[in-house]
Amino acid sequence: MQTENFWASGVRDKRETELRWRVKENIVATLISFIWIWVPSAMALFSFLFYTVVASGELTVAKTFTALALFASLQGPMMELPEQVFAFFHGID
Repeated sequence: MQTENFWASGVRDKRETELRWRVKENIVATLISFIWIWVPSAMALFSFLFYTVVASGELTVAKTFTALALFASLQGPMMELPEQVFAFFHGID
């Protein structure tokens, strides 16, 4: 009986440790996903802010829609960039 409690408590402790690590892993994965999805929109927002505030440019409808179209066309390559970098470094080995 004593041995069962020893093994059960050891397994329970390991399981609690694993669950804590899984919670941390899920939190980090959620943050990375949020940042990954938010970056293209943030890039457009900061570009517009820089253009209007720092460069003192006039933001017209034509410029805005043209810039948004360009940002949309860049979104695909931006999403593939980490995979390409990983493939490049993986190919070096």
